[in-house]
Amino acid sequence: MIFAKIDVNMAHHYRLLDVGADSVRIPLGIRAESERLPSDACVRIARAAALGVWTAALCYTRDHMLDGFCPMSAIEPFAVDEVVEELVRQGLFERAEREGRQGVVIVNYAKHNETKADIDRRLKVDRARKNPDRAPRGGRADSEWIPFGFQKSSGGIPPSESESETETELRRRSPSRAPGGPGSGSERASEHRELVAYYSAAFERLKGVKPVVGARGGAGAKKLLQGRTLAEAKAIVDRALSDPWWLDRNPDLGAIAGKINSFIGRKASGGGASEVQPPGGTWRKAEPAK
Repeated sequence: MIFAKIDVNMAHHYRLLDVGADSVRIPLGIRAESERLPSDACVRIARAAALGVWTAALCYTRDHMLDGFCPMSAIEPFAVDEVVEELVRQGLFERAEREGRQGVVIVNYAKHNETKADIDRRLKVDRARKNPDRAPRGGRADSEWIPFGFQKSSGGIPPSESESETETELRRRSPSRAPGGPGSGSERASEHRELVAYYSAAFERLKGVKPVVGARGGAGAKKLLQGRTLAEAKAIVDRALSDPWWLDRNPDLGAIAGKINSFIGRKASGGGASEVQPPGGTWRKAEPAK
């Protein structure tokens, strides 16, 4: 089974709440002053229709690994033109054409979901980790990336998966999660909780509101702790939250982890002034995203 990611607050997204009633009133032939269906009911129906069409497009593009593109033929059975046009007007869709097929692109798809390149890279690393004997001789090319925590086999990266080996089968046999840093699992879990609590307390102190960490923030905390001590991860959080430009954008742990290299080798401004990288340069620089 393949899954697409959707924010739990999508139903309350301001762009979705701005969807107008005309996107359903016009195709149904209902006038604004009609007593058959009050205007506020049309707005609710329009929002539900827009959310349904957007979700259907998200599922289709993820299932076919089209990186956000969805052909109109995939959503035409239950989407009228007015609803699609309203999603475009609100900035949730963009019109697009690929290989002669008219369709739409989900805005910011790659920000929350894996692209085809991400999936191929993850599956390749999965196979190398689970089946090192399949790897050919000669070692891996320098351009190929292996996440921190994985052991490089002597043979390098194996060839691409066979057609019979689907993403679903690979995921069912073994979850593709990189091992944690040094220390036992319970110790790393404790450090993870402490880092999340440290970030939450610092954010609340500076912004006056308690942040919502969520799954993305939890994953960010794990990334910050990979190959680093808890003190070093806290120092990165201090540096990020002490930057006025960053703080104004309410950075979560996921955003901070995505810009680790921006905070390595600097000192936190303000009262903290904590060294972000030890003088000996013992920290591992984060690998650039590909």
